[in-house]
Amino acid sequence: MPTYHFVRAPFGSQESNFLQFVELVKGRSIVSLADSEDFLELGLSGNIMVHISKGGILSSGTIEVSCFSTRNPEEPQAFAFLLGAMPQGMPAW
Repeated sequence: MPTYHFVRAPFGSQESNFLQFVELVKGRSIVSLADSEDFLELGLSGNIMVHISKGGILSSGTIEVSCFSTRNPEEPQAFAFLLGAMPQGMPAW
């Protein structure tokens, strides 16, 4: 079973779970991708990087999903507000 971590520099890593991961990435767009033999990174809208690795950065022998903020420390903090259910499709005209 994969392990999930939220990484906050310089504070370290906090273990998470699948539900928290889904809440973090839900509704975000993929804006960049990188891959290697051992990992896949997805850059998401909202300054989030998801690093999926086999063998793990923080734990060996398992699949590890780590989420990082890509926001620079001097940038103002952005907040997301949930506005309820919104239609995901375009109306037919």
